[in-house]
Amino acid sequence: MVIAIQGRWYPLLRVQCQPWRRFESGIRLISNGTGSVGSIELTRPISAHQFGKHMRSILKLKIPPVVGIALSGGVDSMALAYLASRFFANYNTRIVAFTVDHGARPESASEASVTVKRNLGDLNIDHHVLTIKWPENKVPEEKFEEMARSERRKTLIEACEEHGIQHLLLAHTLDDQFETFIMRLCKGSSIYGLAGMREITYTSVLDKPDDCDEGVLPADRDSGHSGKGRGVHFVRPLLTHNKRELEQTCLTNNIQWVEDKTNHDPTFTVRNSIRTLFASPNNLPLALQPASLTKTLKILSKTRSEIEKEAEQTLEFMLRRKLISIDRKLGIAYLTEFEGFNKLRISVKTLLFMYIMRQISSLSNLDYKLASIDSFVRTVSSKPITRLENFYTCGLRVSVYPEKKKTKINTTSHIEKEQQVLFSESTGTSIPTDRKSAETTVPQRYTIWRERIRRAHQNKYIVMPLPEETLQWSEWLLFDNRFWIRIRATSTAPQRSVSIRLLYELSDIKKVLTGLLDLDKSYRWPFEATLASQPFFMYHDPDTPNELSPTSLIGFPTLGLYDAEKSGVEIECRLKTVSIIPGTELGLESQTNRV
Repeated sequence: MVIAIQGRWYPLLRVQCQPWRRFESGIRLISNGTGSVGSIELTRPISAHQFGKHMRSILKLKIPPVVGIALSGGVDSMALAYLASRFFANYNTRIVAFTVDHGARPESASEASVTVKRNLGDLNIDHHVLTIKWPENKVPEEKFEEMARSERRKTLIEACEEHGIQHLLLAHTLDDQFETFIMRLCKGSSIYGLAGMREITYTSVLDKPDDCDEGVLPADRDSGHSGKGRGVHFVRPLLTHNKRELEQTCLTNNIQWVEDKTNHDPTFTVRNSIRTLFASPNNLPLALQPASLTKTLKILSKTRSEIEKEAEQTLEFMLRRKLISIDRKLGIAYLTEFEGFNKLRISVKTLLFMYIMRQISSLSNLDYKLASIDSFVRTVSSKPITRLENFYTCGLRVSVYPEKKKTKINTTSHIEKEQQVLFSESTGTSIPTDRKSAETTVPQRYTIWRERIRRAHQNKYIVMPLPEETLQWSEWLLFDNRFWIRIRATSTAPQRSVSIRLLYELSDIKKVLTGLLDLDKSYRWPFEATLASQPFFMYHDPDTPNELSPTSLIGFPTLGLYDAEKSGVEIECRLKTVSIIPGTELGLESQTNRV
């Protein structure tokens, strides 16, 4: 019989083989089920030249002085480490590898610290092991994959910040891209999510506010710091390569790797079960086979780029027209529709709301919440809003005010009034007027603020110790992923620590208002939702940390319901400042709220 290899025909004897058997030569024999060879697939290793050309394209020829690599020790990341060491050696770029130990397996610690480091050999790569600190030192059994991803991401970003790294290389492959597509398809993701991972993404790191003088914004300082925070670029240079190519790269260059047994257990994670299906791609429906999925992902990626471009242009237009604003004192966002807003695509409006919500949300990453935002947008767009309605998404409350008509009566100018008086005095009659009232339309409006916390979290708080010296500021602390806070004592304080929390119970809010403002208990405060979204301060008593006694109350600094002189504590709160679109300078100007 004859077979084709890369377009050429070769004679081949009858060969007995197992389906999908791999040979170190890089030739893969595929059985047709009868004991005969049906086809041959030739897998080549990734060359240093091929990898270098692609890296220069991704980085746009801007080679950083130091890069990081997320190194699990598996074949994908070890191939990436080898290729990166060859490429960056030409630019004297230092490479730092981070291995995250999840603690999911007993042998994971030794693999991370000993085996992986040994396998790096003479690649001239610094290696660090990062250990995830699970609550109560217990690895979660439920939602492990989701929680592990979140903690791993957080741990890697912190490590990059510590080592001054702005580019982190990730070894995601084309196989991972297929798995991600199927997972998101099962979850009902929008086009934005189905398009899969990008070759480079930007993750912002919230900077602490500058210690600048009152009234001077960080952007005004000589340092030129914009106050928009630093960030880490996640770079995925292997997204166009499959795992077989990476295996062949390691085999060809004698690079050892570690096999994680849990990756082949279909019961361990959802991704593993999908990976098992792709082990025999010919058994999958034609639409889900690799060739078809590759075409589908290209189409989705192009569509996503078009949506993002349209969303960014719309956002710039709305910012110029001042249809979007943020109350940086309270952390509340406002959006007003314009004529033609309802004609925008749902996916475009979803991105618009995500860009705005990112400024005030208590969640650290809204990219994974696009499906929730998309559901909210579809609900609002599917029906006319005739009265005030509240919606909840991403830990935020969205109050939607309906479009309404207003009657405006044309008024008379002061000059015309003087003329009327003179005419009336001289003739005894008034000037006839044909002025009519004009009807104007107030567009639909949105107010977005922090959702009231859940009852289970009502007694959660954080404690900030007051510095020993009077008028000495404490370190900045990020509360609820929204407000940067620091405190200092202005006089002898009753206690040396302050607790910060969000109030849940309406009775607690009334008790606080009564104690702070000497209001009558029957007084009805109209903005309970606003109060419930703002940080509340009180002196911390370890024996009775949740008791709202009159002597322990400090107040709501962001609302002005607090007296620094009376309480003996000065508090500074600043809403976090991030770019509306990560990686760009498009955003609302930073403002200082010193209270």
